[in-house]
This record gives sequence, C-alpha cells and structure tokens, in this order.
Amino acid sequence: MHPDDWAPESLLDTSERLATGDPGTATVLVATLPAELEELAELLAPAMRRSQKAGVRLLRLVMSGAGTEMSEQPSFARQLCDLWSLDVLAPDGRAVVVPGGTLFASCGSAIDGGWWHFSPGLTPRRIGMRYPEPRWQRAVERVNREVAAGHDVEHIPAGLLVRAIGREAEEAAAAALAVPMDPDRLVLLVDSEGADPVTPDALADVVAALPAQVRAAVRIAAADGAELLALGHQVADLLDLPIEIVNGLPAVLTDAGPYAEPRIVLLDERGEPTWQPYAETLACLPGSDGAPASTRIVAWRPPATGLSEGPEPGSLLLGDEWQVRVTAAGLWVGPLGGSPAAVDGRPRDAEMMSLELGMPGQWLSPSMWPSLERLLSELDDDVRNRTVMRLHGSCGAEGLRRLRRLAIRHGLAIAPGDRSSVAETRAPETPVHTILSPEPAPARASLAAKSRDMTSADDFAPPAPRVTVSSLPSALMEPAPAAAPERDDAVTASTTTPSAGLAVHVGRPGELPTGRDRQAEIDLVRRLATEAMRTHGEEAGRILMASSSPGGDAPPHAVQEDLALTLAYADSVATSLGRFAGVLSGAARGREALLARLDAGLHRLPVFRGVVVHGAPDTWDVHRIIPGMRMLCEGPVAAVPWEGEPLDMPAVRCMVWSETGRRPDMPRTTGQKAGVVILLAGTRLQVLAVEKDEDGWCVHLREIAADTTTPTGTTDGSDSQILSRLRELVRSAPARVAPRSPWPPGCSGSLSIVDR
Repeated sequence: MHPDDWAPESLLDTSERLATGDPGTATVLVATLPAELEELAELLAPAMRRSQKAGVRLLRLVMSGAGTEMSEQPSFARQLCDLWSLDVLAPDGRAVVVPGGTLFASCGSAIDGGWWHFSPGLTPRRIGMRYPEPRWQRAVERVNREVAAGHDVEHIPAGLLVRAIGREAEEAAAAALAVPMDPDRLVLLVDSEGADPVTPDALADVVAALPAQVRAAVRIAAADGAELLALGHQVADLLDLPIEIVNGLPAVLTDAGPYAEPRIVLLDERGEPTWQPYAETLACLPGSDGAPASTRIVAWRPPATGLSEGPEPGSLLLGDEWQVRVTAAGLWVGPLGGSPAAVDGRPRDAEMMSLELGMPGQWLSPSMWPSLERLLSELDDDVRNRTVMRLHGSCGAEGLRRLRRLAIRHGLAIAPGDRSSVAETRAPETPVHTILSPEPAPARASLAAKSRDMTSADDFAPPAPRVTVSSLPSALMEPAPAAAPERDDAVTASTTTPSAGLAVHVGRPGELPTGRDRQAEIDLVRRLATEAMRTHGEEAGRILMASSSPGGDAPPHAVQEDLALTLAYADSVATSLGRFAGVLSGAARGREALLARLDAGLHRLPVFRGVVVHGAPDTWDVHRIIPGMRMLCEGPVAAVPWEGEPLDMPAVRCMVWSETGRRPDMPRTTGQKAGVVILLAGTRLQVLAVEKDEDGWCVHLREIAADTTTPTGTTDGSDSQILSRLRELVRSAPARVAPRSPWPPGCSGSLSIVDR
C-alpha cells in the first residue's frame, strides 16, 4: 500500500524479498495509512477477495503495530481476521523486513512483543520476534538482557547484539539490520568500537547462557567488520571451547537486488565496504595438552575458478609445484607441502589485501611466475586494485624483475622493505600460535549518520543512489499516517499524504531491479559452479570421458566445471531457471561470466537437429509478427524438443527448426527422451509463417547463419521445405487430451525481435 502517484523502488524491492512462492499466503506491506483504519480495510477488500478466491488462507500484514492488542480495542490484525475469516500474521511492535525476506519485530506493547498469529475464533498465538521462526529463536529469547555484567544484550534479526552499558552504539544498531537471519545459526554481533569495547568475559557469559545445541552453532561478528581473532581466542580460552568468528560483516548491500545473498565484507573508516575476504569464517581453537591455541579456516571462497582443491582446507593447486591458500588477511602462494604459518599472523587490513609469496629463507624457483600470472589474471578487479604483494624467501635479481613486471601488468603494489628477497637472508618468523590484534580503528559515524537512509516505509521521498552497507537494505514498515505530526525519530521522517491517493501494488517475483552490484554477480556465478560440481560433476565427468575431445587445451577441472554448470542450468528450466535467472538479468559482468561458461559447456554437448518449441514472450503482439522477421537468442534459449507428446502449450509458441541446438540429456541414458534443447547465445532465427491452430498461435521459425547477408524478408526454396516439414509435424501430432504435462517455465520468453 503506497501513494498512487509514486511507488518507490525501495518498496518494490522489499516486496520482491517477501515473495514466498506459496499460493496459500498473501503479503500486504502498508507504507502509507489513510486517516482511518476502516478506510484501509476498504482499500484492501478487492485484493483480499481475489486472494481468497485464489486459495489464500494466511495474510502476512507487514505494518508496525498491526498486532498490538489494547484492552479497549482489538488489534487491526484481529479485526481483519474476523472480517475476512483469514489467518493473519502481524507484529506487536515495529515491523522490519530483513535482507533475505525474513521479518523481525521489536518489542511493542508487551515485554515480549514480536509477531503474532491470529486465527478466527481462537486466542492469538505468539510466534516470536523473527518470522519464519529460526531453530534457535526460543533458546535466544530466554537469554536475560543483563546476562553479561556491565553489558547490554539486545535482540536483532540475526541473533543478539552485545555492547557496553551506557554506550550509544547507533552504528552497531544500524549495522544489525543489514545482517540477514540464518535459520540454523545464531550471530552474536559485537560492538567493538570506542573506549568501551565488549570484553571477553561478557561474550563468554552470553555464549555460556545458551543451550549446548545452539552454542555449538554460534558465530561472532563485529558490527564494524573489525578483526576479532584476538577476542575470539580469548573467549575460546575462557570457555575451553572452539569459537567461530566471521572475518568481516555478513551483510547484503543495498544495490545487490532483492535476491542477493549475504556476503562477508570489510568496512573502511567511513563505513564504506572495501573488499571481501576469501577466508569468510575462522575457528579459534583453544590450546590443549601443552599445544598452543590455533586458528582454522571454516568457510572460504575460491579466489579463482577452474583450480583443483589442494590438500588443505582453503587451498587450491597452481600446477604441479605450487598452491594458493586463503588467509585471514588475504592469500598465500607457496610450494606444495609448505605452510603459510610463518606469515599467517599478519593483521587484516580493510583497505588492502595481502598476497604473501613464498616462505622465509627458501628459494622461489622460476616455475612460480607462470602460476602466479594465472592467479592474478583471475582475481576480481575490485580485489586486484587493493592487493599488495609481500615477498618472502629469495628469488634473485631476475625474480625481482619479473615480480615488478607482474605488479605493473596487473595493477598491484609491492610492499616496501622486502629487499631481502634479492639476497638469501632469512626473514624473521612469526610463531604459529601468535595472534596479532589490530589497533582500534578510529570512531566512525557513517552507519549512524546514514541510518536515516534506510528503506523506511514512512519516508518515501525519492531515495538518493545508495551502494554502501551504511544505507541498509532493511525496511521498517511503520506507515505514515495521513496527517501525522513531525517526529524526531532519526530513522523515520513522516510525510503527509492525502488518504484519497492510495494504491495497492502487487510485486511480481520475476521483475528484478537494475543497478545490481557486479561483485555479487561474479560471486554468485562461482557459487553456482561449485554447487553444480556437487550435483552434476560426476555426470559431466562421464560425458567428457566418452567424448572424443574431452578438454582440448583447457584445464580438465575447468572443462568439467563448465559442463556441470551447463547441466545444472538445463535442469533448472523446470523452475524458471532459479538463481540463474537472477544473474542473467543482473549486472553485465556477472551475466557475461555466466554466458561464457554456459557457452563453453554447451559446445561439449551433441548437436540436436530437429524441431523444438519455445513459448513466445508475453510482450509479443502476434498480429505484428510477419514472415521474414528475424529473432535473436541474446542468451541461451531453452526449448522443448517436439516429440508429439501432449503438452500444456503456451498460447503463443515458436516452432523452431534447430540446426545447432544442444541436447544436454542426450548422452545420459540410452532411450531416455530429451527434456530440453538449448539454442546457443547469438543464434539468429527467421520467421517463416504465423498460423492459428487449436492450441493458439504458432510462429514457425528456422535458424539462419549469424553472418548472413540476405536482406530481411527474403526467402528461398529451403525455407519452403522446412515450413512444410513443420506444418506436417503439427498436423500429425496426436490429439491434445488430458492429462497434459506442464510447460517448463524456463522454456518461454527468451527471444528478441531484431529486424522488422
């Protein structure tokens, strides 16, 4: 619900995040209130009647205070529940839409506040502060606010915020809303800034107050993304328990789109995100039996694609002699069998990524340079521009010359003071158990100052461009009344909106905003490839083994990963392409990376020559499609091979004679019917005829050469032969009788008209 003359993009993004995909659930976001709640009910009535006819049984009412019960008046949620005979979920307190599409409500009229479930004729049932309810919610809500002496413990969407009593930690409170909720893992967010940072004893008290099952899944993160290795080791020593820390702030940036996943980011002194560490979470292990405390990599992301995993967690192979390992401060490149322990204690720098080369006192052979060249060429631009190389060991004058040239060619810096690399002197070693703590960062005001830039439902002036974690992608759904007085609240600024100018907007999950963060897209492509290797890697390996040219000059692992990614893409067409759709409609760099990998994988598959069917885009006016028009596959286009089966055909379908399409499931099982054929990106098609039949409209097309010089609208004898074949196939198809197989959503809407 918003003013009818303007629907802010922030509200539309919020509606996208809340899409559940459950046909039995409807969600209403109330951004602007009319003068009376009765008028709001009247405005919602038409949409609710349509929803009830469609089978909706639960209404999620995202409106601050909608579930607040008063002795003299029932809550607005209860009134709607009784009026429409629907179950209603509503908050007692301020409603917050959290990145990832979950809901949070701070305490309202009662000490427990939160989200409440109203059912007709039944007593309201409290769900909790978070919805959907995470597994750890009940255990966390039992933690006393004063559990840690001298510290305050507050509920946040992702878990708990711990800070010193009396400290006005506006930045920490603002950052807390950027951290998405994990249904399985609790986050303890620490206010580590200022003169009164959180003490190890306070954190130990909070962790000890949790049940054992929840305690084992706790992660500790700093609200400002600061390094917590020293603090984590102190808590681990106090509890004699491994403590997992986040190597940055887990957050969703505001320009990453409604479907973006959280990333671990580092923040500079102004609160702006800088780079994403490759070591995402670390386990601080307490010392035992005389062994010193140590740090172990728990979760990490690869710095480059197409590399095989090494023998240790967080390591990748760089050929037969060298490896790259992720560290808390960046990366280490060294010989196989070596260890970065001697350089692993370097404090992390939010401004620069450290690339450590070699081991103190050891010779770096010339074979390292080609491996290093490949790694540097794979690094993302945002990271490469912040990389400083630190040389350990010896490489001689020629090696130093090559290092300088590498740095110049890739835009890197070389740390000063590493002249020992020319001689054979041994650099001082750091003990493996030593944990260096960074000096406290200067106080920053960015998060607090920009907290008013949050997507607030009662501040709908057109927002300025926001690309930082400082302006959080959470939505405070506290509607502005029609004639509300001005408030001093730093987060919300009420506006006066006439009640007559209200509209109900239903967001469609397929509509993605522009301006997506390119780094998020690249990371998502890498995650998709990693997941594809788990689900389709073995199958891709079998296909390559049976191929006459399994890999060419490309690394075998990279070829297998591209093919696995392609097979996963082909299987996703039954569900509207899933997360592939988000990348293909997002930032150019991520889209290009995915298209290149899919193209490589598709070229490893056999060619399909025959007829395929693709659903026409909704934007087409079939009456304006005429023979001779040309179409373009701007990306890989999935289609159903024509095999005469009864299908629930689209109202307007394209019958395409394929010459170069690829059939991903052809090599899988002998005799198995293909589920999908994929036309390669860049494939050009020409319209042969547009005809109406019992299933709707049929547009007949054929492939044409990408470099054709034939004028638009020109046909030849082969066109007539193919058109006759297409018509014959349609006529010879069996009668369309029930039951019909559902049409795959990913096999529609991907063709563009390029010539009229």
